[in-house]
Amino acid sequence: MKRIEYLKKRFNEFGIAPRRQLGQNFLLDRNQVIKVCQDAEIMPTDTILEVGPGSGLLSTVLAQTGATLLCVEFDQKLFKLVIEELAEFKNSEVIQGDILKNKNNINEEVLALIKMKYQGREEGNLKCVSNLPYSIATPFIANLCADSLPWKTAVFMIQYEVAERLAATHGSKDYGNISIVAQLACSKVSIVRAVPPQVFWPRPKVKSAIIKMDFLPAEERIKIPWKSLRMVTMAIFTGRRKNLRNSIRTLFGKKEGKRSDEFIKTYGVDIDKRGEQFTPDELLKLARDFEEFTAE
Repeated sequence: MKRIEYLKKRFNEFGIAPRRQLGQNFLLDRNQVIKVCQDAEIMPTDTILEVGPGSGLLSTVLAQTGATLLCVEFDQKLFKLVIEELAEFKNSEVIQGDILKNKNNINEEVLALIKMKYQGREEGNLKCVSNLPYSIATPFIANLCADSLPWKTAVFMIQYEVAERLAATHGSKDYGNISIVAQLACSKVSIVRAVPPQVFWPRPKVKSAIIKMDFLPAEERIKIPWKSLRMVTMAIFTGRRKNLRNSIRTLFGKKEGKRSDEFIKTYGVDIDKRGEQFTPDELLKLARDFEEFTAE
């Protein structure tokens, strides 16, 4: 039986209909899934978080590696389906819930559970491997970058334009908030390959991509002032054509013009540059300076 026929049969049994508003596009090509697992270099000693397992195709291949697997599915009916798909794998667990507590935080219960599973092993790495629903891809990746757990690698199948933004270099049109977050949290962010729409059902209108992220050690990532960085990048990239003086005035607010000028003078900020001209490291310094200045 072809995968699409199997999916339609199983979805009919569980009363499931794909929900486009949740970015539900289900993989049909097992070879694509195998490649994703190879990209993540999964070992039996690893601990894997999968977000949005959907029909369970990727979940099954992940479980077959012998790695400890935790799947988080938002949709109640898909949750029940994935439980059945993974019933034979004792190294897997499926929980139902939202991976995000809110737009700036990952669900604490999920983090506690994956931490417990990871710490219960003597060796191996903590990884996240997922065909991410389009609707949560950007906020989830941003929050994963800022998380304090010792993530080693993430391999995601995501919308191609999101992958381009993650890998974008400063000065390019795709460079923005998520580029900076990803590149400060990782030693390497790379688009592995494009994925055509025809390997999904329903077929999306856009191209997808596999992106691989190699994280810096957790002790380096937790030193980043993520809240201040978020505030700085939001001020800079909301209205990309503003120079930095105007962006910093936005950051301080209209009533704090003198404070923003004092900040610029104190830290010798190059006010004529626009946000996309700053490297991630330069914006990190700006965020640290802002945090120090506002703490006075």
